[in-house]
Amino acid sequence: EVPGMEIPVDMMERIASASDAPTEGVRIAMELMAELRITMGVRGVYLVPPFGRYEIAAEIIQALDR
Repeated sequence: EVPGMEIPVDMMERIASASDAPTEGVRIAMELMAELRITMGVRGVYLVPPFGRYEIAAEIIQALDR
């Protein structure tokens, strides 16, 4: 939770209805970053994994590096 940042309702619903919320969150992050790279040419992001779970950030980075 970062002041001024909001997660869209559809993403929150998607995470809430998932059988594995962390995995769904990673999937959403990958989709969002791939879309930003394609449509806007974004070349970097700042990842803040929850509760110091850096393996989640590593998973996202590895997926984008393919």
